[in-house]
Amino acid sequence: MDELKQLARDQPYLDSRTLIGQAVNDLPAFAAVKMPSMQSMKKTVQRTQRLHDPIGLAQPLSLDQLDLPDDFVELPNGERFLLHDSGPETGNDRYIGLLLCKSLW
Repeated sequence: MDELKQLARDQPYLDSRTLIGQAVNDLPAFAAVKMPSMQSMKKTVQRTQRLHDPIGLAQPLSLDQLDLPDDFVELPNGERFLLHDSGPETGNDRYIGLLLCKSLW
């Protein structure tokens, strides 16, 4: 996991799957079996990239790589403008709906 975190710090522009592939590729079979789940490793990569990305959000190459933390879906007054997010598991068919209630009046 340390190597994975280092790759995420050094290459914040790469997607999670690519970085995980690089980290796991050279592992012996007995070590690869003991690795955490793919979802857990993806979250680790995303957290590491977010912590070390100067703009605060790694540049996603596709919609399934887009991570929307609360800071990016809420206004400073706490009003949410993310109406719906179908989630990263929908891949490039992801639907993100944004809305401000004020704009309806």
